[in-house]
Amino acid sequence: MKLKKVLGYFLKLGVSAFAIFYIFKNVGTDDLWETLSSTSILIILLCLSLYILSQWISTHRLNEALRAIDIKVPFIENFRLYFVGMAYNLFLPGGIGGDAYKVVYYTKHYTDQRKKTIAALLYDRLIGLLAIFLLLAVFASMSPLPFKASWLIVFAVVPIFFIARHLGSLTFKSFTSVFTKMTGFSLFVQLTQAVLITALALSYGLNDLPAIICIFFISTIATSIPIFLGGLGAREIVFVKMAQVWELPESPMLSIAVIFSLINVISAIPGLILDWKMKPKAES
Repeated sequence: MKLKKVLGYFLKLGVSAFAIFYIFKNVGTDDLWETLSSTSILIILLCLSLYILSQWISTHRLNEALRAIDIKVPFIENFRLYFVGMAYNLFLPGGIGGDAYKVVYYTKHYTDQRKKTIAALLYDRLIGLLAIFLLLAVFASMSPLPFKASWLIVFAVVPIFFIARHLGSLTFKSFTSVFTKMTGFSLFVQLTQAVLITALALSYGLNDLPAIICIFFISTIATSIPIFLGGLGAREIVFVKMAQVWELPESPMLSIAVIFSLINVISAIPGLILDWKMKPKAES
């Protein structure tokens, strides 16, 4: 079974590598490198700071879900687990993902309720997805889409909202009490990352911000498809293909996706160190 999961890891790595190679080949590495090399280090540091801030807020959201089912994990420990989880998703072909690692860790140190823990993590993901659709509807209504697709997104939000609102109560009623607070945290997470994307877009001279932010949210949904390694490659494909739909310059759009993916990778590196430091506690 472990061999099967390791092979699955390398299959995802291959899919991501092929996707990146395909996009780079079609856009042209010369134009891409010229755009990337013009990126200010200060902009990259700002974006890195905003991304880490978004993970800090995400930790608050997850803590609310855990507390709702009486699992009390110290905030700073959960924050460290976020980075460890990113490292597991990207770097470690051991057959266990970031969320699976958290389940193992929580059930070993804080609760014997495995199903509750899994439900909290799934609900955390669901509320995160809800916020993406809510903001996608807002920005889509500000930027005209082909075939009036913006209105389809706006109307789709209503059932998604009610599904997310009531689905938690079908598993554990206590989730209902934290729905509003978790949704608020999710909106702050996505808005923080939208500011990140805005900073990059403006640094490349792009002004159609509602369209670019829409593309970013669509790419975030695409990265959840489990055939890519940590979403690498999926975001780049969406940015380039949607840039063609909106008639935006491909090279700067691809550069935004590449910088964001690079920030993901850089942020995951400390997770390797944190995992090593937390191992003695996890094995005691």
